[in-house]
Amino acid sequence: MKKKIDELLLQYRKQVRGNKGFDVDEYPLLSSSVPVIIIPISKLQESKRLLKLVKKLSKLAIQQYNRDHACKANYDLVMAHKANCQLAVGFIYYITFEVKDVDDGESKIFQAEVFDRIEKIDVVL
Repeated sequence: MKKKIDELLLQYRKQVRGNKGFDVDEYPLLSSSVPVIIIPISKLQESKRLLKLVKKLSKLAIQQYNRDHACKANYDLVMAHKANCQLAVGFIYYITFEVKDVDDGESKIFQAEVFDRIEKIDVVL
């Protein structure tokens, strides 16, 4: 059993390093053994509560991006595509979402790491 967990942990770490936590498979055996792994939020579009939260966090991320790039960016959220989460002192969400440029209508895919702490929310784009 320990050998299997070690193999899965190696595979998991390789995945996380390869895409910074935005595209991670489910590892049920690891999630019960290693409590701090990144876990995909499955069926995001079917859960009204989770989808509402992820949309809120995506909007915060795009608002920050627009502020940080005021001369160059004016994006609106179109939809959240997927999200992963990790337990920390709060939760870290790895969100992939679609935005539309308000000026030219062009769509783009964005990814943001959003740290929903007990006291405040931090965004890393």
